[in-house]
Amino acid sequence: MPPPADDRPPAYAQPPAYGPPPAYGQTPAANPYGVPYNPVQAPATAAFAPWLKRVGAYLLDELVVLPGVVVAGIGGGIATSGLTYDVSTDTYSGSVNAFGIVVILLGLLIAIGIQAWNRWVRQGRTGQSLGKQALGITLVRMGDGRPVGALMAFVRDLCHFFDGILCYIGYLWPLWDARRQTFADKIVSTVVLDRPPA
Repeated sequence: MPPPADDRPPAYAQPPAYGPPPAYGQTPAANPYGVPYNPVQAPATAAFAPWLKRVGAYLLDELVVLPGVVVAGIGGGIATSGLTYDVSTDTYSGSVNAFGIVVILLGLLIAIGIQAWNRWVRQGRTGQSLGKQALGITLVRMGDGRPVGALMAFVRDLCHFFDGILCYIGYLWPLWDARRQTFADKIVSTVVLDRPPA
């Protein structure tokens, strides 16, 4: 009995042939397996915000809370308006005005509220407080260049305690640091870039 006309197994598609690499100046073929891994590169030193810009942004942020400080100061004047000082006995007499205490507390709440909105919520979401926006600098996470979020912006402000603990050396650290970071920046892995948000 003769075998069937064709008993060979069916042919399968062949893998694509690999040709020579593209010539210099030509665009290589698209990668069929997806986007190649491209890790985030740390920005060049020139991209980091200069120290004077950071100081200027901080001073502007302090001016933003001035309305609350003024209200608290007025409250202090009202609170002590009923007191008299006797130089001969070095004592105060009279009573503290309760309304003045309320005004002091109101001023403190205004200052804290402005600080929380500007330095933690706004800066955490956009990378810029009002001071940083005015000077064109942006706070970002070192790993991916994105805003840090409100919680980490708050934690970063708490970590500024370590910047001031030894004669304020942490605030001066950006003058010679390669990434121009304060101690607080190093603790929470943030950098300040000399550019507006991407």
